Amino acid sequence: MRNTQWIGVGLVVLGLMAGGCKSSDPDPSNYHQTRDAFDSVEDPPLTARTRVAAGMLAESQGDLNKAAGQYREALKLEANNHEALFHLGDVLTKQKQYADAITTWQQYLKATNNSPDGYCDLAICYEQAGQIPQSESTFRAGMAAHPTDTTCRVQYGLMLARQGRFEDATAQLAPVLKPAAISYQFGEVCRKQNKPDQAKAWYTKALQQDPEMAEPKAALAALK
Repeated sequence: MRNTQWIGVGLVVLGLMAGGCKSSDPDPSNYHQTRDAFDSVEDPPLTARTRVAAGMLAESQGDLNKAAGQYREALKLEANNHEALFHLGDVLTKQKQYADAITTWQQYLKATNNSPDGYCDLAICYEQAGQIPQSESTFRAGMAAHPTDTTCRVQYGLMLARQGRFEDATAQLAPVLKPAAISYQFGEVCRKQNKPDQAKAWYTKALQQDPEMAEPKAALAALK
């Protein structure tokens, strides 16, 4: 980095100053050598990883536009960089720029060789964009591509619950979650949708199904 190199150059300058105390007229050759040292210092080339780090910093500071710009610059350097695609898709989704976000998630899915996470991220973006049929078909495609992975199935079930389709959601979740866990998750969905009465009902049902389950107990206490 530039700062480290400048420390070394600075030590050269201090050494020249110390040696030059014997004369009020410093050796011109020393000046030119020092000047050449400064001129030779160059920043290392920016990499996709550097751009992603800069984008994440901008995100942490709340500057989503700057973050998106950094992620796009990273993709110019490395078109299939997984981190850049993921973070850009996430930022665009947060900004509700759904058309661009969907395109980015499609690129992410392809770059990750059709990973379960890629299917989920794309499907959730479709959901947030109000494109529910596309969301469902993407979740189902993910489940077909990865039949032993539960990621898409669980997220698909939760998406159906967010749409108020609890019976359909239960059908998806039952093969991988216990009944009490399903009821608790439905309670969480209702809580996040600011439906406290429905949330309480689901938490209560979860405790009826598993009286020892800690999560619905804590959730009910928090709602009182």
